[in-house]
Amino acid sequence: MRLFGFLPVLLIFVSSFAEARIFNLTKEKFASYLMVHAGTSRVEDDLFRGESGAVDFSSSMKNNLGGEFGFISTMGPLSFRFGFEILKPAPLREVKAKDAGGATLYEASSDVTGFIPKVGLDLNLVTKPSYRMFAFGTVGQAHLTVKNEYTNLTVAPNADFSTEMKSSSQFLAGGVGIEYAAFDLTSVVLEVGYKQLQFKNLKYSAAVTDTQGAHNAGDAVLLNTGENRTLDFSGWTVSLGARWWLF
Repeated sequence: MRLFGFLPVLLIFVSSFAEARIFNLTKEKFASYLMVHAGTSRVEDDLFRGESGAVDFSSSMKNNLGGEFGFISTMGPLSFRFGFEILKPAPLREVKAKDAGGATLYEASSDVTGFIPKVGLDLNLVTKPSYRMFAFGTVGQAHLTVKNEYTNLTVAPNADFSTEMKSSSQFLAGGVGIEYAAFDLTSVVLEVGYKQLQFKNLKYSAAVTDTQGAHNAGDAVLLNTGENRTLDFSGWTVSLGARWWLF
């Protein structure tokens, strides 16, 4: 008989718990998130151009790839982001560097990695229980590392070598997005935007003798014209991800 006495209390508890689990974007306040990014890049053959007599390269870096994780906190029409982006374009392998006459001077490979701690702000234009539309902007400080490897050289120094470079730069991005309630407390997010990310002050990370002579760690990476090498990762970006709303 006691069981029947506790049954109404149990039903009330279960009902309250089930109601608390209903996913409603207008009420959610804090979430972790994970995103993947893909987009265009202006780098192309600037990883190698201007360091020797080579003027034609068999491959170039035209696309940006990467991912991001972090947290987002929502307060009415505004959401605040705290994230960490990893920039990781597809590596270039065995790129043939040719002179104006079509002769191959060397082969080169390049591996690029960027780390970008950043903060952002979403302006929630429309928020409904099952979806949200927003505009966003983010800012951060990007740190880039580049490793180029050179083989089969027919020019000085006539021996295989690798060059390691690093740089830092300000990161800016903005765009629009839409968020859908998917299942349980998980939402799916799609964003389209533009990022500005240009590295103008590359430095050698380690001593090396390359096609322009000997360099020490900390020396500026220059073109054969004497100008600083510049790598521009700016471009349009499409991002897809998920948010896990914790409360």
